[in-house]
Amino acid sequence: MKRWLLAFLFILPSVAATISLNSINQEAYSAGDKVTISGYLIEEQNTWGTLQFDLECEEKLPLLLRAVNVIQGEKIQFSEDLSIPLAQTGQCFILVSLLTGSTVIDQSETEPFDISNELLGEFSL
Repeated sequence: MKRWLLAFLFILPSVAATISLNSINQEAYSAGDKVTISGYLIEEQNTWGTLQFDLECEEKLPLLLRAVNVIQGEKIQFSEDLSIPLAQTGQCFILVSLLTGSTVIDQSETEPFDISNELLGEFSL
């Protein structure tokens, strides 16, 4: 039985990717603001997939899907300006995932940040 299991594991394709995210600019955002998510992706094999950006607060909310064609070992840079939805508040983070079909190949998340309905900013008169 163990030999069959080992043989089965060697037949399955091994897919691994690395998603690296840069730090975000702020620790707090107002609902409606834009947050820039940037970084890069490296995949160990040629892959056609989807880069998915989700806002995770109390619930998971999809923000953006981006088709990617990754060539083995090639670094794919990305930078996306994502709008913070008005309905979301609290402590949140952005989850970036690489998917082929419905299978998650890799994912990475930003550091947590706060979203408020209150107006945040610096003003001068």
